[in-house]
Amino acid sequence: MWLDGRSDCILEKGGSILSFSDMLVNKVKSRNQSLLMTFFLGILIFIDDYLNAIAISSSMKKITDGYQVSREKLAYLVDSTAAPICILVPISTWAIFFSSLLEANEVAEPGQGIAAYIQAIPYMAYGWVTLGIVFLVAIGKMPDLGAMKKAEERARNGQVKPDGAVDIDFGSDIKAHSNPTMGLINFLLPMVVLVGASWYFGIDLLAGVFVAIIFTICFYGFQKLVTMNELFDAVYDGIKVMLLPLATVIGGFMLKSVNDSLGLTQYVIETVSLIYLLSTSLL
Repeated sequence: MWLDGRSDCILEKGGSILSFSDMLVNKVKSRNQSLLMTFFLGILIFIDDYLNAIAISSSMKKITDGYQVSREKLAYLVDSTAAPICILVPISTWAIFFSSLLEANEVAEPGQGIAAYIQAIPYMAYGWVTLGIVFLVAIGKMPDLGAMKKAEERARNGQVKPDGAVDIDFGSDIKAHSNPTMGLINFLLPMVVLVGASWYFGIDLLAGVFVAIIFTICFYGFQKLVTMNELFDAVYDGIKVMLLPLATVIGGFMLKSVNDSLGLTQYVIETVSLIYLLSTSLL
């Protein structure tokens, strides 16, 4: 996860994300188009939800800010696209992880976990329904409610970020590449390398990101886009970006370990099964 953040910050330092944003600015002509672009880009980066969220939010916030889209809505679009698409595409890190669980719990035969996962995709209601709702929000057919409505009203009055929100400063001196085409290549090529390397190593995102970082460092170094000092600054910024999500994941694993030690999972399963049996017998 830290490598995800580092990779994104290196792209940011090299001006590639800014170049990509500038290219999108010329393509996006309305508020709804900015929301739709966020949605469709989220679908394209399906290999990992964390990588999806980091890359899309970094590249789209400049555009959505320009059309007075609240950061809350941008966060909703990014997050609610990233997780479902990773669930529904069977070559994502989530699919590989879940297929291994199916095999470990003897739900699927050894080596058949991914096949069982693919068979279950049509029934994954959360992913399909959530993507449908996000699409309706993006095209303006789903009204804003509650806190989101207030956030959008605030954004239309010129304040896209909520009170107290602070962007991590990657450096105000970052500039887009002087050659727009090369700037776009500098953004897309590391992404292609990341996806390709992850696929090559069996959907191993850790290996994929590591290869992509090495490639990006060499690629940017050849063009003299970043100095070594800027590179280490990017690595440090990447750690800061991912510190809170990493802490959340660690906390989740700790909670799981405690629950397993207490036998809570088995207790819940047995209790629910008992309630179901009693209900069916009474009927």
